[in-house]
Amino acid sequence: MKKSVFMLGVCLCLCSLVYAADGQPDKRRMAQYQALEKQRQELLAWPHEHVGAPYWSGQKRLNQAKKIRSQMYTQFQDVELWRIGRLQQKIKTLKKGLKDLPFFPFNSLPSQNLAAMAQNDMLLLMLLEVYPDNAANIPADELLPFLAEDEHLEKYLADYVDYLESYRQFPECVEKMDAYNQNQIKFATGNRRVNKRLMAALAAGCQKYARQQKEQKQMELNRAKLAQSIRLWQNENKKKKTDSFPFLWGKASVWP
Repeated sequence: MKKSVFMLGVCLCLCSLVYAADGQPDKRRMAQYQALEKQRQELLAWPHEHVGAPYWSGQKRLNQAKKIRSQMYTQFQDVELWRIGRLQQKIKTLKKGLKDLPFFPFNSLPSQNLAAMAQNDMLLLMLLEVYPDNAANIPADELLPFLAEDEHLEKYLADYVDYLESYRQFPECVEKMDAYNQNQIKFATGNRRVNKRLMAALAAGCQKYARQQKEQKQMELNRAKLAQSIRLWQNENKKKKTDSFPFLWGKASVWP
C-alpha cells in the first residue's frame, strides 16, 4: 500500500513537470510566483532608489533578494521549467530566417552532443557563453540547475533573447545604437572574457534603438492620421457651407 501511494506521488510529480513544460502552471501557482518575483525586484531596486542609504542596508536587501530567488527555484520548479521552455521556444522561433547574428554566431549542436557535454559543468557553461543558441536544445530539466546556481547565466540568456528579438526587427541596430552601448561593445570585444558584458550592451543598445524606431513610426502614423482627419473636417466643412449658401460657391447669377 505504501509503495502504491509513493508511486502515485511520483507520477503526480512527473505529470506536473510535463504540464509545466507544455502549458502554463495553474493560476494560483503563477500568482504566488509573481508575488515573490515582485518582492525580489523591489529589493533589488532599493539600493538604486536610496543611494544615500548605508551600504549594509542595501546589502541586506540584496541578500534577501538572493534568498527569494533560491526559494523560487526550490519551491516553484514547475514554473521555472515552464519559463525555461518559453525561453527555449523563443530562441528557436527568433532564429528562423536569420543566417547569422553579429558577435554571437549560431552553432547549435545535436542533442546527444549536448547531453554528453552536460556531464561537465565547466564545458557546458563555456559552450553556452560562446554559443548561447545551444540553450534551446538542452532539456529544460538539465538546464534548470545551472540557472538556479548562476543568476548571471540566467540574465545572459535573457539578454540573448532580447538581442535576438530586437536584431530580427531592426538588423541595423548594432551599427546605429547609442554611443554609450557602442563604447561598452568596444570595451567588451577588446577583452575576451567579458561576453556577458558584451551581451548586455547588445541587448540594451538594440532594445533602445528598436523602441525609438517604434516610437518614431507611431508618431509618424499619428501625424498622418491627424492630417487625414483635418482634411476630412475641411472637406466636410466646405460641403456644409456649399449646401447652406449655394449662391456663394456656384456661378454668379445674372440679374435681369
